Amino acid sequence: MRQMSEIDQFVSAVRPFIEWAESPATTDAHGEAVAARRHVIGLIAAAIALPEGAPDLEAATISHEEYKIVYHRFGALPFNYYSECFNPLRVPPEEPGVADLADDLADIWRDVKPGLLLYDAGSTDSAVWHWSNHYAWHWGHHATAALYALQSWFSSAGDDDAAERSS
Repeated sequence: MRQMSEIDQFVSAVRPFIEWAESPATTDAHGEAVAARRHVIGLIAAAIALPEGAPDLEAATISHEEYKIVYHRFGALPFNYYSECFNPLRVPPEEPGVADLADDLADIWRDVKPGLLLYDAGSTDSAVWHWSNHYAWHWGHHATAALYALQSWFSSAGDDDAAERSS
């Protein structure tokens, strides 16, 4: 069996995330949080292993209407708002702001889906460039902030990995 390339691994993480983001929400808020954490962890791990890529085609733009549908879908999570310090490298720290988990996840979706469309159209280099560059300057921040907020929620609920171990 051949080892999966870094690109194949990212595609294997991004497809199920997009399918989940575009599917109807369930009424199981805890299960939605488990799914969110699994998807975000997979995307981060796969994104940091991506090669550079080279843009030769421009990615499609996701409309605001499409974004809003996905954003509202993430309202099924057990919480939406959390405190965030945008620049953790600033010492002394800046005042925390309020972040939105649904916005984080919808922004990730909006940044990775156009790359998948490029990839599926045969423009692998452009897809990889899109994914890695958008990770570096946009969706990576949303992903790590969302992951931290989700981890905090699981820890405060007292069942950090119980549901995931039983799945």
